Amino acid sequence: MLLAIGIATGQGYPSINLIIYGLIRLILVKPVISYYSYIMVEQFLGLIVAFYAGWIFFKGSKKRSLIFAVILRTSTYVMYNDFGRADIGEAWALIFVPLVLIGYYLITARRDYTRGVLILSLGLSLELYSHILSAVITILFLMGVYGFHLLSDRTNIIAELKSLIISAILFVLESLIILVPLIDLLREHIATPGSSLWSIYNYTPVKLVKLSLSNSIGIDSENIGIILLILTFIGIFF
Repeated sequence: MLLAIGIATGQGYPSINLIIYGLIRLILVKPVISYYSYIMVEQFLGLIVAFYAGWIFFKGSKKRSLIFAVILRTSTYVMYNDFGRADIGEAWALIFVPLVLIGYYLITARRDYTRGVLILSLGLSLELYSHILSAVITILFLMGVYGFHLLSDRTNIIAELKSLIISAILFVLESLIILVPLIDLLREHIATPGSSLWSIYNYTPVKLVKLSLSNSIGIDSENIGIILLILTFIGIFF
């Protein structure tokens, strides 16, 4: 029996966004300069997506949208992915998270079903093309949020579920180039990490808060930074 051991590269770790790096490398040649130019492209695209999401959420307010985009894209965790550990896949996946959330928001809050369906499916597929785990976490998060939403508001449940199902179908169709090889890969026997490996990722809520207060982008300091930490608590309690 074949026993696959290693990191999830290739089929299990999409690298389509590296095409952009490849094009930059062809022009600039030098790898370090090419990488930082690649980060600049990522940040620029991230600012555009975040601004667009903010523009929808804040109902056309350019000032609020710009503030939102700058705070998000200069947050500690985004910087940490770019410079602390150079996690290209997750860094690019984070670009499209606002797109996913605003698509969900349009469906459940604005009742703009057509636009919400298109934006939600597009955001999820682009996220999957960048980082599979991030897409899975986002989907699980949306399922949890929608569950809480149903506890308080069921007036448009039929239209919402119809839109979410259509969005899911579009997401699958848009992501076939990733999903088909991934499903084929999952049919193989893949070794999973032992408990000793997971023990090094011991991030309790208290530890995450402490790391966020440090506002560091160094190795092994995963955090969202002081500003997003404060905004998170404001969002929870107010």
